[in-house]
Amino acid sequence: GGKESGDDFQRAMVPGIPEQTALTLRSRILPPDPQHPGLLVESNINAADVGFTMTSRGRRQAKLFVQMIAYSNAAHQPKKVPQTSGTLNIDLDPQRYESILSAGIAYRQQLTLKPGTYWVVLGVNDQNNHKLGTLEMPITVPAS
Repeated sequence: GGKESGDDFQRAMVPGIPEQTALTLRSRILPPDPQHPGLLVESNINAADVGFTMTSRGRRQAKLFVQMIAYSNAAHQPKKVPQTSGTLNIDLDPQRYESILSAGIAYRQQLTLKPGTYWVVLGVNDQNNHKLGTLEMPITVPAS
């Protein structure tokens, strides 16, 4: 069922535990700019790991839940740990599907963080095949 994979996903979204690699996730931090003053992360999911369903008209569809959580490495976490999440609803015609198989599925996430050092955990949970992918990155947000 969907409940267990959701619980597994939440347990995986914690720093210091082994990364989940059933879904291959690559991420990089983009420098802040005036439009995106906070933390901006660009990620790419290996489309070959994703569970696409096929419609009768030959379109490929997938639903991926993505999340990014910034844990402070200070002694005390804030009560509400900064995080952002969303669902990628992917619907591709055959040409787009072919190009995504080589290029991957790219998406961006943004988070406003106070200056400090963080462990940022990124995760993706495939709603179709319940594969998980997580990635952990240390990030320092300088005082402006």
